[in-house]
Amino acid sequence: MVKKVTFFVVLFLLGLIPTTFAQISNIVSEVKIGNAKENEPLTLEVRFQQSALVTKAVIAYRSFGQNEYTQSEMNLQGTSAFFTISAAEVIPPNIEYYMLFTLTSGGEETYPLEFITSNNPIQITVQGISGKDKEVLIMSPEKNEKILPAEFFISISLLRASDIVNKSATKIYLDNKDITNLALFADDIIIISPENFQIQLKDGLHNLAIELYDTANVLYHSVSSQFVIINPSYALLGQSAIKYAADVRLESRNENVQTVGTWYNNVNVNVQADYKGFELTGNVYATSEEKKYLQPNNRYMISLSTDYAAVTLGDHYPKYPSLVLNGKRVRGFSGEINLGFFNIQTSLGEISRNVEGTFIQYKDSLGGNIIAVDPLKHNGNKYAEVETGTFKRSLLAVRPSFGRGENFQFGLTFLHVKDETGSIEYGTSPKENLVLGTDLMFGFDNQNILFTTQAAFSLLNKDISQGSLSDSQIDSVFGPNGLINMDPNSVKKLRDRVTGLFTVNQYVTPLNPQELPSLAAETALSVNYFDNYLKGSYIYRGDQYSSFGQSYIRTDIAGINILDRLRLFENKFFVSVGFENLQDNLQKTKRATTTFQTLNTSVSFYPRTNLPSIIVGYTRLNNTNGLSPIKDPTDSTAYLSAINDVTNRISTQLSYNFEWHYRHSVSFSFVNSARDDQSHANYDIDNSSVTVSSGTRWLDNLSSSFNISMNSSKVDTTNFDYVSLSLGANYSMMQDRLLLAGSLSPSFGDYKRTSIDASALYYLMPNLTVQFQIRYLNYDYTSSQYDAITLLPIKLKANDVIVGLTTQLSLQ
Repeated sequence: MVKKVTFFVVLFLLGLIPTTFAQISNIVSEVKIGNAKENEPLTLEVRFQQSALVTKAVIAYRSFGQNEYTQSEMNLQGTSAFFTISAAEVIPPNIEYYMLFTLTSGGEETYPLEFITSNNPIQITVQGISGKDKEVLIMSPEKNEKILPAEFFISISLLRASDIVNKSATKIYLDNKDITNLALFADDIIIISPENFQIQLKDGLHNLAIELYDTANVLYHSVSSQFVIINPSYALLGQSAIKYAADVRLESRNENVQTVGTWYNNVNVNVQADYKGFELTGNVYATSEEKKYLQPNNRYMISLSTDYAAVTLGDHYPKYPSLVLNGKRVRGFSGEINLGFFNIQTSLGEISRNVEGTFIQYKDSLGGNIIAVDPLKHNGNKYAEVETGTFKRSLLAVRPSFGRGENFQFGLTFLHVKDETGSIEYGTSPKENLVLGTDLMFGFDNQNILFTTQAAFSLLNKDISQGSLSDSQIDSVFGPNGLINMDPNSVKKLRDRVTGLFTVNQYVTPLNPQELPSLAAETALSVNYFDNYLKGSYIYRGDQYSSFGQSYIRTDIAGINILDRLRLFENKFFVSVGFENLQDNLQKTKRATTTFQTLNTSVSFYPRTNLPSIIVGYTRLNNTNGLSPIKDPTDSTAYLSAINDVTNRISTQLSYNFEWHYRHSVSFSFVNSARDDQSHANYDIDNSSVTVSSGTRWLDNLSSSFNISMNSSKVDTTNFDYVSLSLGANYSMMQDRLLLAGSLSPSFGDYKRTSIDASALYYLMPNLTVQFQIRYLNYDYTSSQYDAITLLPIKLKANDVIVGLTTQLSLQ
């Protein structure tokens, strides 16, 4: 009896708080990630410790076999940031990601915190499609169906289930609650009728899970689906062809940070409507954090779409070919017409608004942050020291294309981005960017054979304040006796060709377009047959390629990438291999050419039965430029440019869901990354992390989880070791009208911080909730900021308290 009690105590301690990722961070409280399933969109929500810390959030992610990250700006809303990875990018065995935050202090921080030194991203395991999914047919409710409470019933068909399945042992879970006892089993059909269903379903999203067991009572397979319950008070189904849903969220929060208290208030409204094939989507987010001297924190958007056309107004993220415009927030207009044989897409708006700089004092000459000012406005003074502002940056993009994109599509893209020189007074070097692109795709046999290619050419002007040059100015600036040794006639021809579209002066790059320094291109061919996906690609990015619509692209690089992913045993077993060979110095502007070689391997096992899932990965990165790290008397500086390092990374992930008296979920991960630097810097890095997490559902209304992460890093001769814990529980009472949650998250070692969270959510009505939250933070760490006098990192010690009240109303 003592052993049994001890076991349950241990399980409870292994159970407290929903598992996210136990990564230390000065910014991030937790990252919530949905179920990663192949070819389904994946949404990530980042919750910050304090909303006032972050002004911009960028996520960088990549699928297995890709060495280059796709970077996109996240949608900031209060204490959270959101991003959805598209279904096409969610493929087994995993997705890797990290995040970069711009802070209100002007600094930057990554998540995980040690990513800059360890280069170890966070991995999300992606579950592959299983052939067993077809053995279970959920006939009602259909996936993502919106239904009234009175019309709710469950109907499941096991007609296609294997002969080894014990159909009578099937279990049904609704929102993690076992409702099998309410089911009627009739041969291959399982039904839960409304008269047998005594649970009152709240408005909103619900999850339905089905578990099949074999004749030995061992878990054979599981499937899940989701549906939405709509409120009959607001449903017009049957009375009107309009279907709609609305959600209103009000929040008031006080943050007491380092003895300074600040109130934050925001409102978030989401609306969706459908009428005879017309879909309307709207969002408004307004916050007290909106300031004229910052980039916008408020967000608003409305979109109307049909099968053939779409219009979007407000803040949105238009998608064009990835080399030109992708992941950039645009405030303005986007529209598209899709006729199949001909399509056109256009976007017009601003990607940054004008923020005026600050006058400091008058000066006698130029230099540093001293700019020329209008003497008529400044009492005859010609120069002033200022804190420069931000110009309004306007964007225009147009892409006509031919073909539906199923078997063929050819497109042309035009992008023009320009700073408005008159939008602020105290600013320097307004810029302009012009990009011309083309893309082509061929798909055969339902895209089992797919060929894609795209290319883009860019022009960048780093200072358009003086406008285009005249003929006489070009003759004086360019030529053998000018500042730039280039044929003046070539510059004049370029200016004349782009007159009205682009400003041409001595600040234009490239000045040598014939050498293709601003060309970017990529080509890929993939073949998917016999459960084997093989893809080869080639990329080329000139060192001067620049697109203001794609700020995070890697330039001065060219090479090949090969990926092979083999599925075995009904998608239970994956073997994946990727190889990449890239080189820089395309325009021969560097002392030596660096070769970047990456080998990625992964073996994944998803039994979908009463066995753990296992993923084992190995990555090797080898970077070298051929220069000797030993000082040569004949060339005393060559060794300083030497690059010769190898990084080996080994990772293991295990996850196991099982039932022993209660439902448990356990996971384990281990990552070791070792960098051996043979250059003169000898910048070796060794990083190891171990994470163990467990979750348990004790009762229908009580669940808990536990997470422990141990991390050890050595950078050169500096060690950084810490242990992080997360413990918490969730409990519902009063017939699920009151939901309580609490957590304790301490960190020990070289990083010391304790976080205590508590919340209570109460349903005033089925569609109206009020939530109270409180967070206490005690931390003692060295920040990324430096003291201006001692030049040493600033050590922070504080006790912060955050209190918030949120009200949410759902109309469906």
